[in-house]
Amino acid sequence: MGIVPRCIIELFQLLKNREAQDSEFKYEIFVSFLELYNEEFIDLLNNTRSKRRSANYTNSSEVSVREDIAGNIYWSGVKEEICYSPEELLG
Repeated sequence: MGIVPRCIIELFQLLKNREAQDSEFKYEIFVSFLELYNEEFIDLLNNTRSKRRSANYTNSSEVSVREDIAGNIYWSGVKEEICYSPEELLG
């Protein structure tokens, strides 16, 4: 098993353990999947961009890397979906 699946499984285990120890602790996990293709970011969860890698896909995705005033890096234009288990995420 690679490092990404192991990290995902451990993240869920750590959060579930903390939730079991602290009744006030709640969490939600949101995921995004990006692909870097021909120097363009492609949001793999956005169904409107299903024509990627085809001749009809001419514009770059609306995904961009930005920096806020405090110097924090963040993604702009990325779809996020909630994920409830490692199996759902890795499936």
